[in-house]
Amino acid sequence: MMDFTDTQKAAGKSCMTEFKAVLVPTPLVEYMWLDVLDLLRKPIDNSNGEVTVGSTLRRAMAGEISILVFMAGSSVECVATVEVLTFESGKRSLSLPLFAGNNIERYGDLIQETVVGLAKTANCENVRGMSIRKGWMSMLTKYGWQTDHQIISYSLGDKS
Repeated sequence: MMDFTDTQKAAGKSCMTEFKAVLVPTPLVEYMWLDVLDLLRKPIDNSNGEVTVGSTLRRAMAGEISILVFMAGSSVECVATVEVLTFESGKRSLSLPLFAGNNIERYGDLIQETVVGLAKTANCENVRGMSIRKGWMSMLTKYGWQTDHQIISYSLGDKS
């Protein structure tokens, strides 16, 4: 488990707010699932049917992907699914195929530090994200994130 603490000013008063990044152990996924499900629904719904709630839960419970949560106290504010991809060339990438949350700007430093740390630990060359809303790119570019690929598609449905 990765755990980070940050000092935050709220409503003009100085207070200590605990921000944590937690990589959920596989045996605890089913216990955390209801806490992350509402946040994950949006990127799952935006996945063009490539993933489902059921497939995401099944893969997480099987240890094929990990669930990474960002918390303020006991409240889950952001959640990501995490997996290491190994390409034919041997290159490794930490992939965040699903990422969602509230007030992402507030947790940008913690998110960046956490995913870079995970990627380095897993001997990855980079970090990549999918299903990240366009609005988040304005926040992520300050950390050096960039658009590497654009996915295009052509639907075969209802065409003769």
